[in-house]
Amino acid sequence: MSLPVVRAYTARFSGALTTESLDRLRSVSGLEARGRLDDERSEEFGVRRLRDTPGTPVVLRLYREDGQWSFVLTYQGDPPAAGELAAVRDRVRAAVAAAGVVLDQEV
Repeated sequence: MSLPVVRAYTARFSGALTTESLDRLRSVSGLEARGRLDDERSEEFGVRRLRDTPGTPVVLRLYREDGQWSFVLTYQGDPPAAGELAAVRDRVRAAVAAAGVVLDQEV
């Protein structure tokens, strides 16, 4: 039986992304690219595994759902350490600034 997936952090942002600004967003946040801006459906646009231990991963993802953009950090098992979570927040904030979009909410 696998452990439940828990959200540790969500950052929602808004603004128009171009291919170049999406690439900057993913590069600064350290995400592996997924998806394309011209894809019609909502999907994952990037992923970064911070802990890849089988059964207890920590993963940062970039999503677009119904035109809304967000970074989501999830984990299974032990939560990320406070310092690791702070580093993710800093990296997301830097990525949003580098892409020229606006950070709307962090939870």
